[in-house]
Amino acid sequence: MVCRAITAIVLIFGVVGPALALCEGEPVAKDHFSHEHKVYHFNGDDPSMATDELRLWKASDGTQCFSLTTIGPNHHECDISGPAAAGINGALEFEDKTCKLIFIRSADGVILKVSPGWERLGVCPRQFHCGMHGVVESGTYK
Repeated sequence: MVCRAITAIVLIFGVVGPALALCEGEPVAKDHFSHEHKVYHFNGDDPSMATDELRLWKASDGTQCFSLTTIGPNHHECDISGPAAAGINGALEFEDKTCKLIFIRSADGVILKVSPGWERLGVCPRQFHCGMHGVVESGTYK
């Protein structure tokens, strides 16, 4: 029984990685932002409104963390979370290979800047928890 538990922990840690382990246990006190936008559908229905969600917090060990859920065409979602490193001028940055997200605090909330590759059918949504038509776009989260 103990061997199975240890094996499961090793597999989870190996697959998810040490980065996500730093941000486990999303605290109740965190900054919450949202971004409303139009979502288009492939079946000919009229576009509808959707709301993307961004949460930022500092883990108990001081690690800056984020959780981002976006809604793309046909309501396909992307769920991305993990640690964000300190960037230029107080920005927070998440980078995995060529996929980069930059979070910049502003008077209006948080400005999200995304690198190329986050578009629909781009390389980044396929590397993270995104639906078939998942997408992450730059925008202001209030």
